[in-house]
Amino acid sequence: MAEIVCAEETTGSRPIDWKVWMVVLSVFSVALVLAVPATAHGIVILQEGFEGIVTDADTGAPLAGVTVTLHNPATVGTSVTDAQGRYDFTGNYADGNYFMMYEKTDYVTGLSPYVWHSGLQRHQVDRGQWPMAHRIWGQNRFSTATEIANARGYNYPMNAWVGNDHVIIASGDDRAAADPLAAAGLSWAWYRAPIFLVSARYTPSEVLTTIAEIADVNNGVELEVVGGPVSVPQARLDEIVAYVESKTGESVKVHRLLSTGSRYDMAAAIAREMKARADLEPGLIWKNRFLVANGADPDKFFDALALSPVAATAGYPIVLVSADSVPSATENVIKQFTPEHIYVGGGPNTVSESVLTKLGGWDADVVPPDRWWGPNRYATAKDIAMNGPLHGLDWDEMGVAAKLPDALAGGTFMGLYDAPLLLVKKDSVPPETSSFIQALDSQEPCYIFGGPNSVDEAVRLDIYDQLKHQ
Repeated sequence: MAEIVCAEETTGSRPIDWKVWMVVLSVFSVALVLAVPATAHGIVILQEGFEGIVTDADTGAPLAGVTVTLHNPATVGTSVTDAQGRYDFTGNYADGNYFMMYEKTDYVTGLSPYVWHSGLQRHQVDRGQWPMAHRIWGQNRFSTATEIANARGYNYPMNAWVGNDHVIIASGDDRAAADPLAAAGLSWAWYRAPIFLVSARYTPSEVLTTIAEIADVNNGVELEVVGGPVSVPQARLDEIVAYVESKTGESVKVHRLLSTGSRYDMAAAIAREMKARADLEPGLIWKNRFLVANGADPDKFFDALALSPVAATAGYPIVLVSADSVPSATENVIKQFTPEHIYVGGGPNTVSESVLTKLGGWDADVVPPDRWWGPNRYATAKDIAMNGPLHGLDWDEMGVAAKLPDALAGGTFMGLYDAPLLLVKKDSVPPETSSFIQALDSQEPCYIFGGPNSVDEAVRLDIYDQLKHQ
């Protein structure tokens, strides 16, 4: 399915789901009671009714045959878009809260709330509806991560960042790729905070502007920094602070989790941070279950990334091992918490049986670790996805990635939607990933993380075709 672009009060393009509707509605009730600025992105609001245009978000072409229903909260009207993608609801509508649903075969169903006030000035913008398989990407790994972070705007028609006053900062350089492997747990700890990538040499402009937006709507922001001063130099953090404060006048706090230590120390520090947050926040439930992945071999990093939606959704920390040993930092944090259960991502060539035995051997009451795995990274990601429903994930949506930086930010993003991250090759969909798609009971949206240089357009179309024919 694709997603439909309709006029709405947001620059984002992804429809919200029913779980988010009540939260968004409460925000709208306070913020839009009197008027919407004439420059706002939103539905065409006429004094005699509602009117809008629906387009394909990928091509910009008008979409005919989209069924649009108006609710308040009962259904009060239905319209179908014409050849120009137009729909309208004419009539006299009482002031109040409304929402519209946009439905078309092969497109992601859209749901958008509005506050109707008869005195609103007329303004017009289109809303885009996404195809069932659609990309989130930028011109490079840094802008892709920023686009992925901003894509949460699909879910919040008012402002994607209201209430999200923490962001995760990590290195996007290849030499520091292991530092943020466990970062998804921080997203859980800070209510699904987004992750942004910086280089040791510079801070991308899109990172600066987006963090400034977050600070502006939240009266400040805190940076949760994953990586030491070599990976994320202090100069980069100083640039962010200076830019945000000069543009918004809001304060920026900086919290570096660990100034010295290895990737194993960093993962352990994230686990402790997650537990500390859960002790302070009633809304965070610490389940004391751990995820384990190989953090020594870059070829095995994808196992940790496939685990990241579980970490971001369920709050299970990811700790790291090598193929044949358990580093002291990992051993110490496991002994400290004596987790009730441990789930290992990867097969015996990735995490050996001796490591598995050691992980479960420190406490007689601990259930022996479970292994989620397959003969390759694609099969391992599929097995993690298949086990996901027992650990907070569902199959309402899914994401795919082929390269490490895209998968890093994409896995955390999928945690926002309690959905799995699958893996593809640049030029093909592996049979393991295809079999997962084919196991779905109905058409479900899929996010492709990365541009055509990461995932060929033919792969996106192949996934779309497989989803379309479910």
